[in-house]
Amino acid sequence: MESLKVCAYARVSSDEQQERRTIQNQIEFGNKYGDLHGYNIAKWYLDDGVTGTIPLNERPGGKELLEDAKKGLFNLLLVYKIDRLGRSARIILDSVYELEQCGVKIKSMTEPFDTGDPNGRFLLTILAGVADLERETILERMWLGANKAAREGKWLGGIVPYGYRVNDDGFLEINSDPIPGFEISEADVVSMIYRLTVDKKWSTVKIADYLNLLGIPPAYAIERISGKRKTNTAGIWRPGRIRNMIVNTTYKGVHTYGKRARKKRDLIERRVPAIVSEDVWEQAQKVLRENQLEAFRNSKRRYLLRGLIKCGTCGLTYCGTAYSGSKNEQKGYYVCNGKNAYRGPLQGKCRSKNIPQEWIENLVWNTCVSFIKNPGEALEELAKSTQKTNIESINLQAELEMLQKAIKDKDTEKQQILDLYRKKIIDLADVQAQLEKITAEKDALEQKRNELEQQIAQQQAIKDQNKSIEALLTALRERLKEPIDFETKREIVKTLVKEIVVETTFNGESKQANIKVKYRFPQVAVQTGSGFVIRSSFVTDDDVPETTGGRIRFSRLSRGLTIDRLAEITGLSPTTISNIENDKQRPSLLNLRIISEALGASVGHLGCFESLPESTFAEKIKKYRLMHGLTKKEFADMLNISIKTLREWEKGTRKPSVEYFNKIEAVLNGTIRVDD
Repeated sequence: MESLKVCAYARVSSDEQQERRTIQNQIEFGNKYGDLHGYNIAKWYLDDGVTGTIPLNERPGGKELLEDAKKGLFNLLLVYKIDRLGRSARIILDSVYELEQCGVKIKSMTEPFDTGDPNGRFLLTILAGVADLERETILERMWLGANKAAREGKWLGGIVPYGYRVNDDGFLEINSDPIPGFEISEADVVSMIYRLTVDKKWSTVKIADYLNLLGIPPAYAIERISGKRKTNTAGIWRPGRIRNMIVNTTYKGVHTYGKRARKKRDLIERRVPAIVSEDVWEQAQKVLRENQLEAFRNSKRRYLLRGLIKCGTCGLTYCGTAYSGSKNEQKGYYVCNGKNAYRGPLQGKCRSKNIPQEWIENLVWNTCVSFIKNPGEALEELAKSTQKTNIESINLQAELEMLQKAIKDKDTEKQQILDLYRKKIIDLADVQAQLEKITAEKDALEQKRNELEQQIAQQQAIKDQNKSIEALLTALRERLKEPIDFETKREIVKTLVKEIVVETTFNGESKQANIKVKYRFPQVAVQTGSGFVIRSSFVTDDDVPETTGGRIRFSRLSRGLTIDRLAEITGLSPTTISNIENDKQRPSLLNLRIISEALGASVGHLGCFESLPESTFAEKIKKYRLMHGLTKKEFADMLNISIKTLREWEKGTRKPSVEYFNKIEAVLNGTIRVDD
C-alpha cells in the first residue's frame, strides 16, 4: 500500500483576524491532530488574511498548494474545516476537483468525512452547500442590518447633500458652520435659494447668476467632514444644479435610501432634519412649473427643427433666434450655439452661417408631406422584408422543435444510466462520468435552444415593426387631412428626419452653407439659394452613426418604434433611453443586450465594438467578449476561470498557460494564437 504523504492547508480572512481568530489556532490544532492519528505533516500551506470568496489558485498559499499537488509531492491534504477551502459551494467543489485530479484526497479534521470514498464525497457536497448557505445568510443579515440602520435615519454613504453633514453618530444633520470667508452657512444658502424662488419668483438662471456674483462656492471640502467631495468641481453655480436642489425632497426632511443602488432593492423613505418647511418646498415646485409655462408662453417663435440641426464646423446644435431686419421686423433664424463665447470647444465664437427659419422649415416639411402621401417603393421593401422574415421564422421554429426533443431525450438517457447502476451493471465511477457527459450535452442543447428562442423573438419583433411602419404612414396620411397644429408637425418631422448638418465654407468674408438633410425615407435632391446649397438624402447603412446612442436611435426609428414603445419592450425608463440615445449616458452591457434583443440588432454593432483594436491577446479577448455582449462574469464562467483572471487577461498583465490555451482557442473560434 502506498504510504501517505501528508500536508495541511489553513486560511483565515481579514474579518476573522479582526476578531483575533489567528491562523496559528488552526496550525496548533492540526499538529495535535496529526500526532493523535499518526500523520506526519510535511508542509503547511497558509493563506493568512485571504478571503475564501476567490478561487484556490488565486491565493498565494493555494497556488503553491496546487503546484506541489501537480508535482505529486503529497497525496493527502488536511484542512481544519471544509470552508477553509472556500466560502461558496462552487469554489469548494472546484478546489476538491482540482486536487483529486492530481491524486490528492482531502480530509477534514473537524468534520466526519474525507474524499477517499463515495460517502465522503457525498457528504462533501452537503457541507459545501452548508458553507455557501452560511455565507449567504451572513450577507443577508448585513443587508438587513443596513436597511435597519437606514430606516433609523443613519447616513450609509454617498455624497452628502449641500447644506448637510454627517455627525459622529452617523446621522445627517444641518450644517450651520459658516462657509470659509463668508458669514453664512451652506444651510443659509439653501434657504436663500428657496426664498428667491418662492418670494421673488426668480428663475434658476437668475439665481445661479446671483450666487456666482456673490462668489459663494457651490461645494467645498472640510477636513474630517465625511461624505463631501474630495475633488475640485467647476466652482460655479449652474441652473441645472439649482433646479436639482429645489426638487430634492431631502430639504423638506424626506430622504429616499436605495435609489442609486446597483443591486435591485426596496426603497426606504426616512425622515431627516429639514432646512425648509414642506409648505415652502411645495410652493417652490409650483413656481418651477409656472416659470416653465411662462417661458413657453413668452416665446414669440416656435422652431420646428429645434434640436435637429447640427453645426459641421464646431459640432454644436443650432438654436432658434429672432433678429430685427431693416424695417425693424423680427425674422427667425437658426444660429449655432457656438456663437456664444461661453459655449463650444472653439477659441472664441463659431463663424458658421445662420439659416433662415422659414426657408429651411418649409423645405423639410414639404418633403416630409410628399413622402407621406407617396411612399413609393418603401412599402414594397417592407412587404419583401416581412415575407423573408416569415420564411426564416418557420425554419427556426422547426429547428427549435428538434432541439426540444433532443433535450427531452437527454433526461431519458439519465434515467437509463441510473437503471444500469441499480442493476449493478456499471459502477459509481461510470455513473458519474456518463452523467457529467449527458449534463454537458444537455447544457449545450439548452444554450442553443435559448439562442433560437431569441432569434424567433427578434423575427417577430421585425414583423411587428414593419406593421408599425405601415400603420404609421397610414396614420400620418389621415392626420394630414385635418388642420395640423405645431406640436403635430414637430412630431411628424422628428419621426421622419434624422438630422440636418450645416457645413459652412468661407471665401474671404462671404459664407456659403452646405446643408445635408438626412431623411428616414428615400429622397434625393439638390437645391440652391442665395448662399445655400442643400442636399437631402436617405439614411442608409453607410450613414450609420458612430456612437452607441446614435446607432440605437437609428435602429429604433428605422423600425418605427417610439421611445415610449422601446421603453415598454425593454423595461427601461423613457428617460434612460433618451439619455442613452443622446449619448448623455453610456448603457451597461446588460442594458445594451436588452436593447439589442428588442431592436433585432447585434450588441457589437450597437456598442460600436467592431472598431475596438485587436492586435494583442488582451485586446482580442476583450473585443470578443464585448462583441458577443458577455459580462465578465458570464465570460469567466464560460471559460471556467475567475473574474480576476479574466480581468488580468484583458489588461494584458497575465496570459493563460499553454495547456489552458486550447480551450480559449476553441471558444474564440481560432482567432487568437499563443504567440500573440
